Amino acid sequence: MRPRPLPGSLPTFGDHEPLLEDVLRDPIIHCLMACDGIEMGAMEALILTTQRRLQ
Repeated sequence: MRPRPLPGSLPTFGDHEPLLEDVLRDPIIHCLMACDGIEMGAMEALILTTQRRLQ
């Protein structure tokens, strides 16, 4: 999948929004989630539930 361009007023990384899978692989995100007591399995379950509801 190719990153989708965003309007210039939104925070971006270069000229695109990072893919969710890339964000979730970021070690900083893992640290932030750990500090907040969020487990990756719970996050993945939430994402899957949300994706199904949006279809």
